[in-house]
Amino acid sequence: MNPNASKLGLIVGGTTLTAGALGTVRRAIRARRREPVVSDVMTRQPVRIDACASAQLAAARMAEEAVGALAVCDGHGQPVGVITDRDLVVRLLAQGEDPAQATVSDCLDGRVETVDVDAPLSEAASQMKAAAVRRLPALSAGKLAGIVTLADISEHDPAMAVSLERALTRARADERSATWLFRKPYRRTEGSRADASRASRMAHGQLTAATRNMLAEKRADTA
Repeated sequence: MNPNASKLGLIVGGTTLTAGALGTVRRAIRARRREPVVSDVMTRQPVRIDACASAQLAAARMAEEAVGALAVCDGHGQPVGVITDRDLVVRLLAQGEDPAQATVSDCLDGRVETVDVDAPLSEAASQMKAAAVRRLPALSAGKLAGIVTLADISEHDPAMAVSLERALTRARADERSATWLFRKPYRRTEGSRADASRASRMAHGQLTAATRNMLAEKRADTA
């Protein structure tokens, strides 16, 4: 056997091995640099509830599962919204409704914001900012696969979460609930009594900024 050929083979083999190792390192670096997608951070198998279930059952599920929000699905398993503990307070208890009689769908505002599991995390954050929400149902092939929340984003990208939190604060995140209340006025307090009630709460600083602004706009429209 030619010694020179043997040495040449070792050199070539070593070069091949080195090139292969470098390729592996480069692929690992590219993988780390890949922008995270929703499926990387979302909460899988979120606690869900049927839209026709009672609001009382929704509250019980939240207590049992130690969560502050539930994914709401229709009879076909399609997401139709997210209900939070705040929704139950603002859209149910504030209305004087019976939680045993009211349904989860009674507390929804008719809009559902969703995001695909393969969407970039930055896109989900932008969508949350635009819709003024802190949770988005994540879909895979049109079916609910999880929920991505502000807390999920915070664990993966604190800087992005801080920016989103500031944006939500500036965007008056309570505006959706205020809008809902004006579309569905207090049932147990009608006419002048409703106006007097709101006037009293406004005088004592008990209305949110979003509600006060909407009252002002309403008065301007009727003037």
